[in-house]
Amino acid sequence: IDCVRSMLEAKKDNDVQTYNEMFYYTADEKDLGVIDLTIKHIEESDEDTQWFINNYTDSELAKSRDWTDDFISGVVAVKASFTVDYDNTIVPYNDGELSQVFFVVKDPNTGLWKILECQSPR
Repeated sequence: IDCVRSMLEAKKDNDVQTYNEMFYYTADEKDLGVIDLTIKHIEESDEDTQWFINNYTDSELAKSRDWTDDFISGVVAVKASFTVDYDNTIVPYNDGELSQVFFVVKDPNTGLWKILECQSPR
């Protein structure tokens, strides 16, 4: 949960370096374009964690990303809801109340939790 909160707080502060560091794969955002962001709720989701494990274990996509079944079993889903106002002259994102599911995993090199990917709630 902490890495998702840290990423959202970095996004709120337009702290591109910290924002990019919260991702497992290299994020390359140059300008976040956030005018305001308020975190409403963040929680772990057992249901979405199980969905990720069930859908990616032994999948072709997981193999193409070099994700082992052991790696996949360590992923945790975190649901976040927040309101955000973007400067649409900088970024073309939708404003308002948003919900996302973040799939986080412990980086084997650093031991830090990182965001592997995110998606809209199912």
